[in-house]
Amino acid sequence: FEVKLHDSDRIEEGAINLLKLAKLIDEQKMKKPAFLMVITATEYAYQREDGVWIVPLACLRDWFFILSLKCAFHTLITDT
Repeated sequence: FEVKLHDSDRIEEGAINLLKLAKLIDEQKMKKPAFLMVITATEYAYQREDGVWIVPLACLRDWFFILSLKCAFHTLITDT
């Protein structure tokens, strides 16, 4: 993902950068990205026609919380 907290020109720049980066991945050595996402300060999340997700930072709050719980649970199980 790429973070762009400014205007729509920066969001476009972020999406273009991610698409370029995705094309550089050697799929013989690793899987292609499951998704491409530009994290923004906008109000709404949406998917562009090229497949890049534009997602406000506020939408990720719950996702980060769930991820941290998963990591903590995994640590608890593997450390015992």
